[in-house]
Amino acid sequence: MLPLIINEIMKSLNGFMIFSYSKNIIEPGRKVCLFLPIRYLEGKARRKLFDRYPPKIIYVSTGKLGCAKNGDFSGYYPRAVAFAWFVWVKGHKGRTTLTWFN
Repeated sequence: MLPLIINEIMKSLNGFMIFSYSKNIIEPGRKVCLFLPIRYLEGKARRKLFDRYPPKIIYVSTGKLGCAKNGDFSGYYPRAVAFAWFVWVKGHKGRTTLTWFN
C-alpha cells in the first residue's frame, strides 16, 4: 500500500485531514505524508486537529530549506524556511514521535 504524499496544502490542512479521514478516503493503516513548514505545529485549531488525528511521527529538518515549485528556482528568490515531514498513519492513537533529518 503506497502512502499518500502531498506537498504544502497551506490553509486547507484541517479540512483536508477531517474530510479524508471521515469519508474513508484514507484506508486504515495507510500513511499520509505532508511536507509542511514547522509553523504548522502552532495554533489552537491545529492543536485540536493533532489531538483528534495525531501524527505518528514528525521529521524536522535540522536546517532551513529553500523550496521552489517543481524545483525551479529561476525567476525568484526562495525563502529559507524550517520544514518538517508530518506523517500520519490512519488509526494511530498513540503519542507523536519527533525526530530530525539531514
